[in-house]
Amino acid sequence: MRFRPSVPTRYRAARRWLLRSVTVAACAVFTWMSMAAPALAAPPGDLNQVIERIRLALLVLGGALVGLFITIGFFRYSAADGDPGETERAKKAIRCAAVGFLGAAIAQLIVKVLQSVVS
Repeated sequence: MRFRPSVPTRYRAARRWLLRSVTVAACAVFTWMSMAAPALAAPPGDLNQVIERIRLALLVLGGALVGLFITIGFFRYSAADGDPGETERAKKAIRCAAVGFLGAAIAQLIVKVLQSVVS
């Protein structure tokens, strides 16, 4: 029987790499958002601009989260090493990220329709 080390020992380097990647991605997103802040700092003229700014902010946040969860799912899938349980969890994470992406897209559509009805 083959000896299998515990999960923390086995994936220590992979977890370190994932943590560093997420940190770099978060720094890049925060830098990009801070550069866009002066354009969003102007006072809104009407309700449509307020709704549009909130929609864009939520879209950026949702897109970043979907990208993060898809990346984590693919990382878990590649690190599963043939373990059926871990492979299934990775597939579930990718499916959930895809459903979240579709939910965000449908929410954007609903907001656009409501915005056109209100104005």
